[in-house]
Amino acid sequence: MNADTALPDGFSIFDVHVHCGTYGENACFPPVYLEELCGRLPMERFVCAPFSWDEQTERLKAGFSDVFPAVLQDRVLNWLWVSPVRESAIDILKMAQCPDGYVGIKLHPYADQYDMMLSLMRPVITAAERWSVPVAVHTGNRGCMPKDVSRCFPRGFSQALILFHARPFQESLDAAKKSSSVYLEFSFCDPDSFACAFDAIGPNRLLFGSDYPVQAIYHPGLDVISSYCHNVQKLLAAAARVKATNAFFRDNACAVFHMSSSRDNRREV
Repeated sequence: MNADTALPDGFSIFDVHVHCGTYGENACFPPVYLEELCGRLPMERFVCAPFSWDEQTERLKAGFSDVFPAVLQDRVLNWLWVSPVRESAIDILKMAQCPDGYVGIKLHPYADQYDMMLSLMRPVITAAERWSVPVAVHTGNRGCMPKDVSRCFPRGFSQALILFHARPFQESLDAAKKSSSVYLEFSFCDPDSFACAFDAIGPNRLLFGSDYPVQAIYHPGLDVISSYCHNVQKLLAAAARVKATNAFFRDNACAVFHMSSSRDNRREV
């Protein structure tokens, strides 16, 4: 057991939703935020995104050796933030292969100021299926509600379609019931929502994500690492009750990103 966070032996976390970079003019979150988290919890992998399309273009130019230190190289995967209203993003989506170092497409219609519509999503859908990568969509704001996502992506979409935040929850759950390609990510969701989703769609399309360290933007002075640990403990209790701990915190994400876990062949807890 980990005395600090009371985690079971053999437990590890694959967080599908974290950030590094600069938010606005004053909020900067360098990779040290992820390094510090690794010092407190058994973090197996992160999937990291920038905070904007403009920042994404700078990262594409820089290369990942300039972004993440060596200690994180084998843990950090990267979302490709795409703004389909930008011509340069469409050019990327036309590439034969996903840009090196990226494992999925992230959409944030609210931040990029567009509404989900089929004409904008067609190149995203085509690229994701050509590249065999998942698509993650920020949900919960005008223009990017779960019903908007469902309307734009076909039920037969062959890759994982991840609803970041799963907001509003019932609408997200309805989308997951209608399409087996829809996965729910639980940043800022409570244990009751996890239990409801488990009962409705089973354990295999539930993903742990945190949106870390975004809380620090809206709550200055917050100890985001302690908050992260507290959130893990709450969801761990909910997952353990239905024997879905490893599935939720690690194995489902490994399946989505076509990866094996470094902690394979362990009993479910």
